[in-house]
Amino acid sequence: MKFETLKIDIQGSVAYITLNRPQARNAMNYRMVEELYTLFTELKPNRDVRAVVLSGAEGYFCAGGDIKEMRANHVPPKESG
Repeated sequence: MKFETLKIDIQGSVAYITLNRPQARNAMNYRMVEELYTLFTELKPNRDVRAVVLSGAEGYFCAGGDIKEMRANHVPPKESG
């Protein structure tokens, strides 16, 4: 699994997920929300993963929603396809 806004490290029965947008204090943008949804959907059937540890990169957990992106895009961008 390769993501733009997340780092994933599965060690044994633990999935370590790092929110990786430190330049925005790991604020959640549309991409991150989509990637988290995809990741958890992919992890759900994996019976080997028994726990998830969620953290943020470079000393920040999560500043909440990305207000700058919300102002610029009132509606999430549609995926092409």
